[in-house]
Amino acid sequence: MNSESATSSHLNVPRSTIYYWKDIDKEPIGKIQKLAKRKKGKHLKRGYGRPISYPKELDEHLLAWILRQRDLHLPATRYDIKLMARKLIIPTHPLFKASSGWVTKFMRRHLLSARCKTSVQQKLPKDLEEKLEKFLKNLKVLRRTYQFPNDLIINMDETPLYFDMPGSRTVHKRGCKEIRVRSTGSEKRRFTVILACTASGVMLPPMVIFKGKRELKSLHVPGGAVVKVQPKGWNDAMLTKVWLQQILLKYTKKRHALLVWDTFTGHMTVDIEGVLRKCNITVAVIPGGCTSKVQPLDVCINKPFKSFFRFLWMNYMQENVSCLQNDDRVKPPSKQL
Repeated sequence: MNSESATSSHLNVPRSTIYYWKDIDKEPIGKIQKLAKRKKGKHLKRGYGRPISYPKELDEHLLAWILRQRDLHLPATRYDIKLMARKLIIPTHPLFKASSGWVTKFMRRHLLSARCKTSVQQKLPKDLEEKLEKFLKNLKVLRRTYQFPNDLIINMDETPLYFDMPGSRTVHKRGCKEIRVRSTGSEKRRFTVILACTASGVMLPPMVIFKGKRELKSLHVPGGAVVKVQPKGWNDAMLTKVWLQQILLKYTKKRHALLVWDTFTGHMTVDIEGVLRKCNITVAVIPGGCTSKVQPLDVCINKPFKSFFRFLWMNYMQENVSCLQNDDRVKPPSKQL
């Protein structure tokens, strides 16, 4: 080969490697053998950089604080790490600066990385197994006693949705410092959807609760669905009663049915108990803190439902963003959508 470039192409290795081989070839054999015997532990690992300018114990103390935060399911951001590092290290090392570069190297040293949250952590009760066993045993007794068919075993749950659902991550080119995601500015505008399904797989019509005080008379509502308003856009005892009368009762037609729902206060009032008796409904209440484990809608339905809603939101954004200029915001979707 006549050049380093040709050799690099022929052997499919970087040119820097070719230059390294040439330099090694010029070194005395004794020096090469000494380099070969060097212990791996003496190498600086990638990301470590130069040695830290403060005692290692302070570094370990900071790591312990981060791990304790995560054990409690509390967030620990890069900014939080900066603040805690300054609090721990500056009193004894006043020249220390918790720069962004230092945070990056600290995270590499301790194999930490920024991650997106997977879910909002629900507090599980200490006696989780005991509560679940008792609930499932009660459920089996009710089913055996009354011989409920699958189409009359119904699970109901409320789930929040937002007028903006951009997500927390996006695919983007490497090296960009600013990753922007367009929205309508309505990330905090929420509404509630009440879903219900049977053990046979039938979905009951949904009930949608928007924030407001006046009824939405001009809204076109698909057949079977119910739309209501509430000052905070949440469900309450009065709207639970509406759901029982306008959705559940229309489905069961006063046939004896089993309703499985959680311990939400709007489900547990005396008025609601009276409506349930009139509707010929037996109730099985999921213990507090256990819905993420045994509530069918929470385990199987709510996530794909929200994913489909996000898909509709993305289509809406794509249809409306083409006519905008620069950084103009898309108009928030209407309640009709």
